[in-house]
Amino acid sequence: DTEFGIDKDNSVAFNFRLDHCLLRANLNDLDVSDPQQFSGMFYNENPLFADPSEHNFALDSSISAAYNRGDITIVNAFPELQLDILGVSRVSDAAPDLGAYERQE
Repeated sequence: DTEFGIDKDNSVAFNFRLDHCLLRANLNDLDVSDPQQFSGMFYNENPLFADPSEHNFALDSSISAAYNRGDITIVNAFPELQLDILGVSRVSDAAPDLGAYERQE
């Protein structure tokens, strides 16, 4: 299943940038060639969420495709990003994890 799609309305300005994201998308239908819009991306890899059927999107293990793949320079530039959604530090190990949750042992 595709989780990301873009519908453009040419009557209004449309600007976006995805940087260091894990994205499931049909790359035949989505042009990801512009580095100003898509940078440091990871496509169609398994994030190994703990239990997505129960809306638990924490990373299940350190073999997750999202583990330590964030950009520390982005996190350091925006101090509000240094903690995940639960208040866990994203800067205490090798690199931030992608997504809302920093992996915890």
